Amino acid sequence: MRRPLPFGGGGGTWVRLASLDRSPGWSSSGPPPGFSVETGNCCDEDEDALSRCLSHCLSPHGPHGLTMVAPPCAEAFQMPVGWRATADQRKKVLAHLGTDEERLDADARSLRAWFNMQPHLPFLPESELVMLKAYLLNCKNSMEKSKKGLDNYFTARTVHYDFFGSYNINEEELVKCTRTITLSLAKDLTPDLTRVIVANLSGDDQSEEDFARMCRLNLLKADTAMRMDTNLGIELVVDLSYFTPNHAKQTLLNFGLLKTYFACIMGALPTRMKKLHLVNAPPFYAASFNLIQMLLKDKIKERVIMHPNLKSLYSYVSPRYLPKELGGDLPSCDETEALFRPVFAGFEDHYALQRTLKVDESRRPGGPSQMHAEANFGCEGSFRKLALD
Repeated sequence: MRRPLPFGGGGGTWVRLASLDRSPGWSSSGPPPGFSVETGNCCDEDEDALSRCLSHCLSPHGPHGLTMVAPPCAEAFQMPVGWRATADQRKKVLAHLGTDEERLDADARSLRAWFNMQPHLPFLPESELVMLKAYLLNCKNSMEKSKKGLDNYFTARTVHYDFFGSYNINEEELVKCTRTITLSLAKDLTPDLTRVIVANLSGDDQSEEDFARMCRLNLLKADTAMRMDTNLGIELVVDLSYFTPNHAKQTLLNFGLLKTYFACIMGALPTRMKKLHLVNAPPFYAASFNLIQMLLKDKIKERVIMHPNLKSLYSYVSPRYLPKELGGDLPSCDETEALFRPVFAGFEDHYALQRTLKVDESRRPGGPSQMHAEANFGCEGSFRKLALD
């Protein structure tokens, strides 16, 4: 059984015995304050034996070495000033979901305790309480949905490591992605406490590499935004003004990749899509959309609205929440994308930690997940109840 142990009396600093080959990071002979550490090749129920092994592993002459990852500061995960939900809006979101800050914190800690008892799941440090709170809210404050979803989430990140788990997100990659698509987030939540996001396709020809980068980075952006934002759902507006035959070709050629993308974003992230608005679509978009519809859940299909013009879109989404490109009051998608680029690129410590959090299928109750064989994010077996002395 994996057992977290406090190290050096530093509150919030933990040591976990684990396999080094799953945890790339910085090498050192000892952990500085505030760092999470993974070390070892040792599993022992006896705490004294664990401590002895730990001391040996931490020794500069120990055989196992160290891997260290700095946990991100919880306060760092906030939307930029001007985009944050107000304290009153957050209070309303929590009240709508039947909770408050105190109960949400207690539930997130219980969820973390349950998670860290599962033999196949990675150890979550306390810094991940930010994510667990966001995950709970996006699962409508359901503990059981969150348990199932988190298993799916970390399994997807492990199975599709290069696509989802490697967190290869930096300024250079983000700039390259703007050649394919730009995203704009409305500054304010709607009266229904939803967040409007606009995706604006570029008219430039895409390569397969561009298409893969677009899918990968949009997924990682959604993952990071989930931790930063507070809302009751997303209204996604896709501007198809520059959708070209080349886009249609790449959709067809990369259908397998697209399938993985939708499986991850709908089966692993607790995305609450309230509406999907499609606007300015050329006539030949229908063929591509028919392919995409095959990947959508039935309830999402029912929320798709194809708008014949901007007036139709405005009847659902006020120009107050739309960028200039769509006749709205907000800055252009390019301007908002440039503002958020350093935000997403600035979480290096967070991404380094996330790369270490992998599922060990050899220890999963009921046998390995079938996610390798199919993009179906289900959990085999049943979850054990958390029992605390």
